[in-house]
Parts: sequence; C-alpha cells; structure tokens
Amino acid sequence: MVSIKFGFASFIALLIGLTILSIAVLFSLNQTSAQLLSARLALQNLRGLNKGQTPSYSEDPTALEKAPEETNISANFEIYTNGTKRVFTSSMYHNLSADVYISAQDPSIVNVKKEKITWSDFFNTLPMSLSKDCLVTGTNQTFCIGENGVLRFYINGVENRNTLDLVIQNQDSLTVKFE
Repeated sequence: MVSIKFGFASFIALLIGLTILSIAVLFSLNQTSAQLLSARLALQNLRGLNKGQTPSYSEDPTALEKAPEETNISANFEIYTNGTKRVFTSSMYHNLSADVYISAQDPSIVNVKKEKITWSDFFNTLPMSLSKDCLVTGTNQTFCIGENGVLRFYINGVENRNTLDLVIQNQDSLTVKFE
C-alpha cells in the first residue's frame, strides 16, 4: 500500500492552490453574470421594440447603442473650375474609404455604404479639400471666393451654400462650380 505523507508545507501549498482556484471560479461566475445581464437587457429591449415601446437602457446605455446600418446609396458629383470640368480618373482618388468612395469604373459616382454620410464626409476622404469658401485640388490648385470668382454648390439643380452639411441621398446630384 502506498502511503502519502503530507508535510505542513505541502498542506499549506494545497490550501493556497484551492484558494486561487476558488477565486478564479468566482471571478469567472461574476463575468458570466454580467454578460447574462447584458443579454437579458438586450432581449427585453428587443421585446419592447416589438411591442412599440421605447427601449430602456438602465444599466449601460452605451453597450446597447445601435450600430450604424449599412446602406447602398449612389449619387453623382461634378466639379468645374472656370468652366473646366475636373476629372477624378487618377487612382489617388479611388476606393479610399469603406464607408464612402469613388471607383475607377465611374469616378463621378459616389458609393455610400454607411448611413448618415454627408457630402463633407465624402470629400474629406479624398486627397483634396473643399469647404464653403475654398477648393484645393489634388494637384494643389486653389480656388477660393474672392476677386477671382465665387464657389457655388448645386444639389439636384438647386443652389445651396450648405450642401456639404447634407446627408447624401440616393440619386443625389452635386455640382460644384468656381466661376
């Protein structure tokens, strides 16, 4: 028969090991409990939405925020400077963002893949800058309101100085003119 002899040090080591294991199990149960609470709140909010109720975010409202939905919007844009139409066929303008971009197939078509993208958001993805007062092209030509001309924005044929702040809508047509 094999006899197991435990010394005092072995006994203490065993107690420490069991204590560490117990703490790890309690920590794991606490994490699982928090995850279950979040899941329960999400399900309650979904049930409430199905019944037309406003969701309640009593615990952690940021954890349950709705992520922006994907979309598939296309719009057109053109830029003219002193009567010359600017072209965006250079690859330096193409596919620069997953949310909004132009491609080589038709660089006058803006492809919007995320909700609430504004015209300003789109132009901020390009290697150029456009504000209400100035256009700086990808080749660093500058066209600012002043003695040499006026920068105008037309959305769907209607002049609108605040066009850059508008959310891009399906089939929108933007024309920017410096003349």
